[in-house]
Amino acid sequence: MPGSARIDDIRADVRSLEASQRRSMENIETRLTHRIDGLEARVGQLEQEDKNFLKSSSKAGGVSGGVVG
Repeated sequence: MPGSARIDDIRADVRSLEASQRRSMENIETRLTHRIDGLEARVGQLEQEDKNFLKSSSKAGGVSGGVVG
């Protein structure tokens, strides 16, 4: 019976290690998700700024084109 007790201890250690690794992976996934969300928000803001810049540039171009014409 002492051998089976050691096997049970080893199994418990393996389960504990697996649980620890699972928690670690979940933490990594959570951090990556937050970073990706933050990057998506920043890209969205930059795209909006770009659209606004293009609109204001085209309006300014239209005004100067009308003056020249």
